[in-house]
Amino acid sequence: MTTKEKKREILIENIYQASKKYKYRNDFREQDSRLYKRAQEFKMLDVVCSHMVRKPYNRKKNLKTVLNIKYTKKDFLNYAKQCENREVMKIAYPTLYNLSMNNGWLDEFYGEAHHQNFWTFEKCLKIAKQCENSKEFYINHNNVYQTACVMGWLKDITKQINKSTTKNKKPNGYWNNYNNCKRAAKQCKTFQEFQLRFNTSYVKSKEYGWFEEITSHIEPQRFPKNYYDKETCIQILKNYSNIKELVIDNKKFYNYLHLMGWYKKLTKELKFNNVYWTKNKCIDASKEHPTRTKLYDNVRGAYMASRKNGWLDDIYPKINS
Repeated sequence: MTTKEKKREILIENIYQASKKYKYRNDFREQDSRLYKRAQEFKMLDVVCSHMVRKPYNRKKNLKTVLNIKYTKKDFLNYAKQCENREVMKIAYPTLYNLSMNNGWLDEFYGEAHHQNFWTFEKCLKIAKQCENSKEFYINHNNVYQTACVMGWLKDITKQINKSTTKNKKPNGYWNNYNNCKRAAKQCKTFQEFQLRFNTSYVKSKEYGWFEEITSHIEPQRFPKNYYDKETCIQILKNYSNIKELVIDNKKFYNYLHLMGWYKKLTKELKFNNVYWTKNKCIDASKEHPTRTKLYDNVRGAYMASRKNGWLDDIYPKINS
């Protein structure tokens, strides 16, 4: 055996003996870093540290050291009375929420006593009246629904909700009539509004085949493909002088040209005026701004267009930039 091999064997024995002193890997790394690094180099760290256990993480101490805040149970109670439930407190006071989780204050406060102290019948009824029926009350306000069940107020609350909904409720077979569906459709401006406000009439009109007749007054937000031919598109484009007027007046048609891929071809064929800042408009803008710097600061588009086309010397002949 060579001297290098003997030294290596001695070093490995020292690593094994040193590792037996420590129970946790972090202690071995912090207190004897030289041998720890050598074990990493020899790729024997997992073998050496096989007897070690993972060091427990004390969350209470770390939170107090990081936050440097000392909360008592009285402070927790003062803040917890402002919150409806645990989820609200977690969002509003996250640091105090974590400390109360470790100390076990959440389960003490947000139990049956919290339901009896915070939630009254009047508060639950106010929230329930915002919903159209008991199903919506259960989905949107589940915490309040559960408190009403625990306290025995659910029957009285649902009765008052149903009284308000029965007044506006339509009788059976109301939406099977053509005229009733047509009245509902006339109140809406878009298909989405018709579906959200009058869902049953929306479905029934499609079943009976009335949908197209009822919604003839509603214009689609987007034109489908092959809605216009090229000839009709050319005739519509002739009514506009530039792109800005087209976008302001008829944005749906502007999007339709891009959808069909005809925008560049048609604008080149018709020599469509794609430029907004002409020389006359730049001169009009320069009257309000006597210097080039003021034009650059206030009307950047006119300045860049006049600079690109070489109009700055004509507009400002005697003023230096």
